[in-house]
Amino acid sequence: MGCEILQSIPKNSYQTREIITRFSVKDWANQTLRSYGPFSSSSNASVTVGLSGFTPNVSWTFNLYSSSVKDDSSLSEKYARWIFKLPLGTSTAKNTFVMKPGARITNAVGQVGFKSTHNIDYYKNLNSQKVYNTGSLTRYLNDR
Repeated sequence: MGCEILQSIPKNSYQTREIITRFSVKDWANQTLRSYGPFSSSSNASVTVGLSGFTPNVSWTFNLYSSSVKDDSSLSEKYARWIFKLPLGTSTAKNTFVMKPGARITNAVGQVGFKSTHNIDYYKNLNSQKVYNTGSLTRYLNDR
């Protein structure tokens, strides 16, 4: 697996406050999470995702603008998880925000399977907040 492009598009005066995204291969004994990215970074930065573990190595960069990202991943537990925080009142929180996290997964046989979940916290004011959750999405990719 490589990059997964995710975006948040706030509507009706809502702002994106937080996005949590997670990739997991824990349910598959024959699969290994080799690398992932980005790692934690403060705001106003571009982050580089570099996936290694087998050739070819791949990398790409995306801009955090005024947001920050916290890496909450575990190679031993076979998941990659990121928490993106967007400061309310900024153009980053008010407009479309695009993230490009990624993970490298290897397997012994068959297709590569992984689960992803995405939670987005939209905030308008103290009386109006919405949290969206995709639930667990399972996908399979041919690796040969």
